[in-house]
Amino acid sequence: MPTADPEPQPDWVQSDSTYQSGFDIRPDRPFLVTGLLFVVVVALAGVLFNKAMVLNEAGRNPEAKPLLLEARALRVKAFGPLHPLVGDTDRLLGEVDAALDKPKRALSELQAALQSTRKGYGATHPHTRRAALSLAAFQAERGDTAAMATLDQLAALQGRDIETRKVSWLATADVAALRCHGLQREQALTALTALESDIAEAFPEGGEIARRVASKQVSCR
Repeated sequence: MPTADPEPQPDWVQSDSTYQSGFDIRPDRPFLVTGLLFVVVVALAGVLFNKAMVLNEAGRNPEAKPLLLEARALRVKAFGPLHPLVGDTDRLLGEVDAALDKPKRALSELQAALQSTRKGYGATHPHTRRAALSLAAFQAERGDTAAMATLDQLAALQGRDIETRKVSWLATADVAALRCHGLQREQALTALTALESDIAEAFPEGGEIARRVASKQVSCR
């Protein structure tokens, strides 16, 4: 008896064989800043972005947002609006605006982030997958079943590189957190406990991923 063809997967869950860690930093149009000023602008944008990440993780999103807006403006000035680093910034901006209860703005930013990172980094780059994860988590929290399926696909990613494993861990945590208050609560708690053990083995000193999983585990109990 013939079997149905498997359903095609999104390009960002395919094999990592096409993954390349580098990307072309030339913008689609000439730099608006050059020379030493370019170096300073890029470095300052990185500092602002990293500080905003720390504030976001601490739940201090009103403080994180202006730093991200400034970082984004600097990256646009240095690279142009379609560069993947701008996409990285849009991804975190979307997460911050979601936390600040600005869903329309957050959705627009998360969609832009996925588009820019996919075009700039490639479909299987960890930053592209992280953007896909943020968008899917946002939509799944609002009842989108297709987004929930996307989270399941990201959670099932296989890869030996640590960045792919991080995406898989975060997706697994998001899936468990979304299911922990329903009929699948016990399975969700089991998944979070196993996940906590895997992350502790990889990062005995802790870190962002471990703290995110621990937070979701607490909210699930």
